[in-house]
This record gives sequence, structure tokens and C-alpha cells, in this order.
Amino acid sequence: MHGPPTYGKAFKATLRILFSAGNLLYVLAGSILLLLAMLPLLSPITHVWRPVLTGDSTIAQALTLLSVFILTGKTCDNMARIQAGLGDAPIPATFTSIISNKTALLYGICCAALTYLNDLAETALNQRGLAGITSYLQDTVLLILVPAMTLNYLHRPTPLAFFNLVNIAPAISSIGIHHYLYFILVTILTLLLGPSVLSVPLVGIFSFLDVFNITTPGSTEHLPLYFYLSISLLLIVNKLLLTFALTYMAWYYPHAAGDEKNERR
Repeated sequence: MHGPPTYGKAFKATLRILFSAGNLLYVLAGSILLLLAMLPLLSPITHVWRPVLTGDSTIAQALTLLSVFILTGKTCDNMARIQAGLGDAPIPATFTSIISNKTALLYGICCAALTYLNDLAETALNQRGLAGITSYLQDTVLLILVPAMTLNYLHRPTPLAFFNLVNIAPAISSIGIHHYLYFILVTILTLLLGPSVLSVPLVGIFSFLDVFNITTPGSTEHLPLYFYLSISLLLIVNKLLLTFALTYMAWYYPHAAGDEKNERR
């Protein structure tokens, strides 16, 4: 694609990237790690053995963080490829291609730190009885800031660039306010409708497993397998939804200059 594509072309190209083998490999890996981290919560439901190590909350947190780093790192590389004009090229199976592993992992750390700070702020607001609408406003602010923060990070991959609020306005301006507003709307709709869409198959899965367990002789031994496969599928869809908006907007990031691309390594 030469120049910014139409929204429709960018949408199709984003889906191609997300569902490419090179990207799905890391979505699957991240989902498996997250499933392992969730085993202490799921085992009482399935009544089956779980690895002893996953019962340790520290191990579970480490698996969750590793899942986040894998997903955000690969997404960061995908966005960098789009910004560099390589969005139409096949997605490689390697973790990174146009950026360094350090740059990819540091982006994951920045995202994890931002989430942690957001949780701290939400907890503080809840303790003061300011939950509800305040939390929604807080999440909305994050939705508005993260794409611009990501662009600043791609220009200069440091935590300082990511968290530098002074550069937010110039980043939005370089993307184009009309593009930015469109993608903020897309992100909000994705995050609002995504959980609602996911809740339908989730309820259906639990209902099916319940009926299957009651009506089918000897089904108990296979029930955990069906349950874990269903949860894994939902985790994969959830991760694709989370990365969709960021990857979609990357088509409208200003193209990186040669010196900026060199700074990423």
C-alpha cells in the first residue's frame, strides 16, 4: 500500500496480519501461558490435577507477565513493520523482525507498568467511593492516550518517550485528528462489544458441558479436556481483540524515517 489506505483496506490488511501463521503462533503461546496461570482458578471447577508450581501465586503472576510480553512484543513488531511500509509483506515466524527483542520486551514492560498504575489509581478511587463512572472515564482516557504513546515509543523506544505526556498532542496531530477519533471509536466499540460477544459462547460452553456431564456416561474423564480447549479458544479470541485496534491504527502512523528505524535496535 502506498500512502494511507482506506479504512476498509486497512481493516482487511489488519485481519490478514492478525490471522497470519507468524502472528497466531505467539497468540497461541501467550494463551497457553495465561491458561497455565489460570489453572488454580479452573481446577476446582474441573476437579482434576494441576501442576504444583502453578498453585504458587508468584509463578502464576510470572506466567501472566510472560504472556503479556509475548503478545505486546509481537504486536509492537507488527506495528513497526506497518509503519516502515512492510505491512503487506508476510509476517515472519520470528518474535521480532524489524525491531530488537529488547525494544519489543521493553514495550511490554511499559504496557504492564501502565496497567499497574491504572489499577493503583482505580483502587485509590474505589477506597474514596469514587468508583463507577470515574473508572469508565479513567479507562477512556487510557484508550485516548495509548495509541499516541505507542507512536512516540516507536519513534524513540524508551520508557521516557512512552510516558512523556508532552508529546501526546504532537503524536495525535501527526496521525490526523479525524483518523484518531475514528480509531478511538473503533477501539471503544471493540472493547465494549468484544466481552458481550465472548459472553454468549462462554455461557453456551458451560451449559453444554453441564448437560454433557449429566447425560453422557463416562463423560467426566473427558470433561476437563473440552473445558480447557474452550477456555483456550476464548483466550485466543480475546487476545486478538486486544491487539486489533492498535494494529489497525498503525496504518495511519507517519512513516518512520531511516534514522528513527535505526534507533529501534
